[in-house]
Order: sequence, then C-alpha cells, then structure tokens
Amino acid sequence: MSKSTALFFIDIQENMLSTPDSWWVPERIQPQFLANAKAVLERARELGLPIYHVQHASTNPDDIDAEGKPGWQLHFPPGSGERVLGKTVKNVFESNPGLGAELRERGIKRVLTCGLQSEMCVRAASLAALQEDGIEEVVLLHGAHATMEDPDDGKKAEEISADVEKELEQAGVKVVPFDAEWGVAAFIMSSIPKLKRKSNEDPNAPSDTTQPRDHLEVMGGKVASKFADPCAHAAKASMACLESHSYDRQKRKNNADIFKFALVPNSPSFIKCQEAFQNYRDCKKAWVLQRRKDRAEGREGAFD
Repeated sequence: MSKSTALFFIDIQENMLSTPDSWWVPERIQPQFLANAKAVLERARELGLPIYHVQHASTNPDDIDAEGKPGWQLHFPPGSGERVLGKTVKNVFESNPGLGAELRERGIKRVLTCGLQSEMCVRAASLAALQEDGIEEVVLLHGAHATMEDPDDGKKAEEISADVEKELEQAGVKVVPFDAEWGVAAFIMSSIPKLKRKSNEDPNAPSDTTQPRDHLEVMGGKVASKFADPCAHAAKASMACLESHSYDRQKRKNNADIFKFALVPNSPSFIKCQEAFQNYRDCKKAWVLQRRKDRAEGREGAFD
C-alpha cells in the first residue's frame, strides 16, 4: 500500500468510551470495535501511511466533549508525525477548509475511514472526501466503525452501521472488511500472479534460473536439493483454497484478474484459507532468511 493512501481515524474519544457521565458505555459499543480500530491504527503505522486523527469538540463549554474536558481526549494517543484535525461539526472538511488542498499536496489519492459514529461523523467524512478533487477512492473499513442503538426506534447499533454502509456504497464509497486492507485478503490480492505461476510448477523440476527460487531446503548445513521448490506446494494449496470459495472476478483495462475476497472473517473457511496463505508466506520467509545466511557465509553461488 503506497503513501498515496491516508487513514482518517475519526472521533474515537473518551466521551464515547470511558468517562463517568458518558451516555456510551462499553457494553453498548459494537463488539470488537476498539480491538479492530486498534489493529487498523497499528497496521497503518507499520505501513507508514499518513494518519489523520479527527477530534470533535462541542461548542458548549458545559458538554463532556468540550475542548480540554476529559471526554474530549483521544482514546488512542497520536503518534509522532500524525496529524490531529479538530472540528466542531460532523464534516471534518468543513471545519478544516484547507484539508483538501493539503491532501493534494501530499499526493493523497485514497482515503480510508473508520471510527465513531457510523451515521454521523464517519458518514460525513466519507461523503465529503468523495467530493474532493484528487481523491480517487474512499474506503470505509467495515468492522472498524461503530455507533450506538437508537433509543427512539429501537434500532440496533449494527443495523444502523449496516444502513450507513449501504448508503455510502450507493454514493460511491467502497466498503471492505477492516483487515482486507492488510490482512489475509490483501495478501491474496497481491499474491495472485505469483501464486498462479507457482501453483502450475512441478515442485521437483529445476527452477527457472532467471527468477529466484522461493526456498531451498538445508540439512546439516548442506543444500539437500538445489532445485527443490517446496513453496510450489504451498502456492498450489493457496490457489485451491482461493478457487474453492466465492470470489468475484473482474477485468481491468490491463486484463489482470482481480479477485474479491468473499469469506466471512473468522469463519472456518476463512481460517482454512488464512492458514494456507500463512504457510506460503512462511515458506517465502524461510527462503529469504536462508538466502541472507548463505550470502553472509559466502555461499551465494550455490543458490544462483
């Protein structure tokens, strides 16, 4: 994922989470929301993405989220270099007139949105980002935005969030599982061409010397098989899992196959595919580590 993607981490503040007089209480927040939001933030930091923490402040000094009050504080402290955008209305772009220009200057073309509340500030930020020049795609991270139940009509929080997702999709926002941006689904998307090639290879046949071999077994410090390629087995298993489940295939202008990950997170099928792809990744990692070791010990020729 390139630096042209920015994360908008919206209104995850103490007034909605832990302050004594909050009308939000932990058991009313959608299950797993905070854990998912934390995972999103941590992964965005690992990838070095530009991160914008959006922080709402009430204009009423007596409100629990008035600037400076305990409830106004961000639940996840911003890291070094991460921007904090204050606002007093739902739409962060309205409170920050120069935000669109800043995104263009930084080369941001893709915006990820998550946070609180689904039907209010998350919705407003997503729709506003769509209207900004230079923004080519807005992605709402399913599972990493939340709200509370509506006491007037009894609508559950999950239903409200789902309605918002439908509305935003119709408006042009892409809705994806929060971990599809960098979890197993993202790995599937980025690995399709390589997996196709590897799954069609004979694991016992000599590898193409014009391309690096994925893995070489080493036993007792000696190369057990110079041409063996165990990663081909892992690639084949991964492709089998991929093709056995529900994926939508589309064609882009360059005719590349694009697969839409359609497994339900944490379902048995999801876990099975996750294990298959993890095996492939482990195999790749083993090859890289062994290759570094051999180079350090002056045995590079044995691998080329």
